[in-house]
Amino acid sequence: MSDRKRVIYRIQWVNKTWRLQENSQDLQFFNTKAGAVSFGRTRAKSNKPSQLVVHKRDGKIQIEYTYGNDPERYKG
Repeated sequence: MSDRKRVIYRIQWVNKTWRLQENSQDLQFFNTKAGAVSFGRTRAKSNKPSQLVVHKRDGKIQIEYTYGNDPERYKG
């Protein structure tokens, strides 16, 4: 099992543009939400384990996509 942590991608409406972040770092900006989601899903699928969180313009979470298996949990 890999010790790799899940990469979190986030799409948010900021300054009249859609921003895609990777682990809280700006990655790319898009004129359309559809473009941001398409690119974000492709990127997240290629960097498993990962999660793509898509927000509405008001900041609320619209949908989440999770790629790859969850890490194993151990009784402690």
